[in-house]
Amino acid sequence: MNNKIVAINEPDTGYKPSSITIFAQNKAVQMKLFPVTLALQSAFPESKIFYSITNQTKDTKVFFQSYGKKLEQQGAYSSKYTEKKEDSDSRMSILFNKTDRIKCRVTKKNDLEVQIPLDNLKQTTHQIWTTEELQQLKNRYGIDDPNKTIIFGSLQGNNDENYVYRDLAALLLKEGYQVVMVPNSARDEALKNFMTEPFKQLYPVHEVSPKSNPPENKPKLIWGGEQGYLSKLYLLSSFTFLGGLMNSSKGIQNLMEPLVMGNIVFSWLNPFSYKGDNSDLLLKENGNPGLCKLDYNEDFSTKILTMLKTLTSHPEDLKNLKQQITQATLSSDFNLNEVLGKIKYRFDYLNESEKENN
Repeated sequence: MNNKIVAINEPDTGYKPSSITIFAQNKAVQMKLFPVTLALQSAFPESKIFYSITNQTKDTKVFFQSYGKKLEQQGAYSSKYTEKKEDSDSRMSILFNKTDRIKCRVTKKNDLEVQIPLDNLKQTTHQIWTTEELQQLKNRYGIDDPNKTIIFGSLQGNNDENYVYRDLAALLLKEGYQVVMVPNSARDEALKNFMTEPFKQLYPVHEVSPKSNPPENKPKLIWGGEQGYLSKLYLLSSFTFLGGLMNSSKGIQNLMEPLVMGNIVFSWLNPFSYKGDNSDLLLKENGNPGLCKLDYNEDFSTKILTMLKTLTSHPEDLKNLKQQITQATLSSDFNLNEVLGKIKYRFDYLNESEKENN
């Protein structure tokens, strides 16, 4: 079949590349390869999917020893397996970066090069774990009741907010909540000691690692020292604090993942004045019922605790609120499936200004 790129109007047709290669140039893209693969397979069911790891490190090699097998089972392969291109084929390559709009260029070889804003990747939300796998994760971490589980995620060393989070964790543990701390780097021993040592005489701390065993009892405090599991843990929690929310000079972490899983995300940044990393997502989600704006003052901890007690004492209301948060986040203009639909049907690929000039 000839896959010449043309402008498409019919909904049951569309651009059909022979293969699609995702350039996983950083950790953010690498951790999203599975859901991106699912989205691409949905939009382009006849295309072969490949990924290219452009920055290979020791951590990514270890990660892809297991993650790569899951990708192959889903039908996505390392680019080293790319088959020879036929003359009639058109191949598509995708690069996620900080561009402010979708950019497409047709090369002389009739291939399509696509740049997609990184924000679209941040809202990729497909769940990649089965119910059984999720239960295994719950058992291995020792998570008890998701309604009373609070995540402190992407914690960063040498960050002032760690003092705030540690004091807040002490209050939450005393009130019977289960706290899961997940560092940005699993190897940050100094951060682990700073965050957990004050509690070890009061509460057993369950440290999760690739070689750890499930706890015998439900621990109060959990240290999640594994790379790549934070986005799954949001499925087992209801409330989230993210590293970087307080120190605007370093930017903030991705708000989309906890919000789309129905978590209430606490933030004390002003979305209208903050201009750091992910500020566009913070502003866009300003009206989301899951984004709770707080002012850091002497009543900070009291306000949080009052809100948590109100919600956790009414499980049905909390359940409904989590569903509203998920729906509000998924209705975004940044939805990746909508972007892929535009690429497939709406772009005029015969526009000469998009073609390679050399």
